[in-house]
Amino acid sequence: MEFGVIIHWGIYSVPAFNPRRKNTKTAIYNGSEWYQARLLDKRGMYRGYTIDYHKKNYNGLDYYDFIEKFETNAKSWDPKIWIDLIKKSGASYAILTVKHHDGVVLYPSTIPGKNTKRNYIKEFTDASRIAGLSVGLYYSLMEFTTERYSKG
Repeated sequence: MEFGVIIHWGIYSVPAFNPRRKNTKTAIYNGSEWYQARLLDKRGMYRGYTIDYHKKNYNGLDYYDFIEKFETNAKSWDPKIWIDLIKKSGASYAILTVKHHDGVVLYPSTIPGKNTKRNYIKEFTDASRIAGLSVGLYYSLMEFTTERYSKG
């Protein structure tokens, strides 16, 4: 039986905040990758917790300012370390998030303010292929800031 690993990694990894749910049996449980959605969503039941956390820890910082913090934190990131761990687990493939619903791509792009300077995707795919690990990429078309999402 083959299995793989999916990695949600992006600028939402900077706050890495996920409010504690009161009842996870009935509520949809989304992780820190939904941080921006909880900041924007006027209907969300966990919005207040996220806004309070953001004000306390990142007061005045725009969500997209996390790009710079992400790249600073990832300066020593080595995809080979992840790939070695994935291979040791017995997984035959790994999937990395290229763009989650926040619209930020993990590679240089012409879209201002929504991309990293470093090409994390190329580094990850190159390291995966060298190690003989199949690689997949997750690219979301939906974005939290679009009118379609905000209307529900």
